[in-house]
Amino acid sequence: SPEGVEYLLLTPDRCLIFPSVDYMRNLVTKHSIKQAVPVVIDCSHIYGADFTAAKVIECLTHDFSLRKQPLFFYNLKPSVVAIFKGLQPKGFVVFQSESELDDLIKGNIKNLAESQQELSIINVGTG
Repeated sequence: SPEGVEYLLLTPDRCLIFPSVDYMRNLVTKHSIKQAVPVVIDCSHIYGADFTAAKVIECLTHDFSLRKQPLFFYNLKPSVVAIFKGLQPKGFVVFQSESELDDLIKGNIKNLAESQQELSIINVGTG
């Protein structure tokens, strides 16, 4: 990012419908686990999605949430956002401008560091 924060950028090149969305989920998961950095999915080329895609995105955001790894969706069309939000996926974050990216990533990294610090304090106190 312009501020020097590392992240993984993935750019799907078509609509998110079955079965391509399952393929995309596998690729995102594979690369995100290897890199362990925030992940940004550039949705500039995504003009449509179906219910299956929404379910897959719900699972994907849940997986990232469990790993405490930030996942952001960039430039997602409002019609597609509406489909995804219908399922209320946990950790679903959409942004529309690159200037928001640094703030989102830095904010999530700060929150993660604070939660890890809280956990280490709890572990020290109970040990």
